[in-house]
Amino acid sequence: MADWIESHVSALPHVLIRFGRWEEVIDLELPEDRDLYCVTTAMIHYAKGVAYAALGRIPEAEEARSAFTVAAAAVPRAG
Repeated sequence: MADWIESHVSALPHVLIRFGRWEEVIDLELPEDRDLYCVTTAMIHYAKGVAYAALGRIPEAEEARSAFTVAAAAVPRAG
């Protein structure tokens, strides 16, 4: 069931990006179970990268990009 509901949980970082809530994005915590919530984990890293870049915090944005790359690779393919 977690894989179905996760699509809703992982939407929060995207909404915060949409409205430029950069500090709220940066304050997001990663899920405890990052394997189970792999999409949410990847989305939070992505959102943090966007937030840091928008704030001109480029080194942190690059770190978030690297973390996103690793997290995205852990998301299983559909089907």
